[in-house]
Amino acid sequence: MCLNKNIAGLEKLINQVDGDLIESDNFKVLKKIMLTALIDDLTGKSLSNDQQQLVIAHLSSVNSWTSFEFYLFGNVLFMLPLEQVVELTKLMIKPGLSYILLKNDNITNAFRILNNTVTYCCEEGSYDDGWFFLGMMKKLAEHPRQFYENVFGYFDIRFDFS
Repeated sequence: MCLNKNIAGLEKLINQVDGDLIESDNFKVLKKIMLTALIDDLTGKSLSNDQQQLVIAHLSSVNSWTSFEFYLFGNVLFMLPLEQVVELTKLMIKPGLSYILLKNDNITNAFRILNNTVTYCCEEGSYDDGWFFLGMMKKLAEHPRQFYENVFGYFDIRFDFS
């Protein structure tokens, strides 16, 4: 969420996306959707079904998520149906946590997405999925790069995942 709720600034960014000559039209559309999701979150609106389907189609088709996919998913997660969020989160972790650990940004982004997915699952009463992703968070938090989670005992609660 934008801390200063600068909707006009976000709308200006949406208008600037078209001016980027380097990116493909597909990435421009996805960037606009991501920025629209931020505005919608601030104004209480939702992404259109077409916008949701474009994001879902893109994230479902990517074999190797980059920072762009992590940011896109992280910014639209609560705007998608829970079933799609669960499936996309599973796709995100499908290559394994070792893949996610390759870059610092990926670790942080994956951790936030897992945290938000757990929250969303619990809000919607999908506790089995929530427990599954909480287990993934616990594994990811054990990595030495997850300094905050280790030092402050993010997972000081004892879980039995067997």
